[in-house]
Amino acid sequence: LNDLLKLRRCNQIFHVTKESLPLTNFGGVGQVVGDLSTLQAAKLQQSVFVILPKYGFVENTRFVSGFEFKLGNRKVRGEIHIIEADNVRFLLLGAPNVYPDLWRSKLMEDMYNCPHGLSTDERDLYFSFVSAQVIAALVNVECRPRQTQFKPVVHVHSATNAAVLW
Repeated sequence: LNDLLKLRRCNQIFHVTKESLPLTNFGGVGQVVGDLSTLQAAKLQQSVFVILPKYGFVENTRFVSGFEFKLGNRKVRGEIHIIEADNVRFLLLGAPNVYPDLWRSKLMEDMYNCPHGLSTDERDLYFSFVSAQVIAALVNVECRPRQTQFKPVVHVHSATNAAVLW
């Protein structure tokens, strides 16, 4: 995650979600997150990040960083990509090496499907865990004088992403 540190700034807002316009919109959440993050980026003096899965139908991404962690006896590796639109940085979390078919579909209507052998709970915990690690890497609490340390704002959209706050 060291390459992510180049994106680090003060006054950060994070949205953790599975959909957001202009990249994805399967239900109403994508519209809300897209509008809210765009408005925050336009009106506030803050860096706005939207953390999403890297779906197969999302194109024109740029590789930012790789990541690796241990899960039991296995090393889990993945990639983080970025797209910037309307002053919002969309960080896209790639499928882990242990489930390379996760989020690979080229069809938006398949975005919530899981590959064989992976439960939705495991998928959501993976996404939440990696999202939390990305946020931790980007947060810089030393941006302001020590007596007024800044705390980032984290919006978690959907109960399935709540583990990012643990």
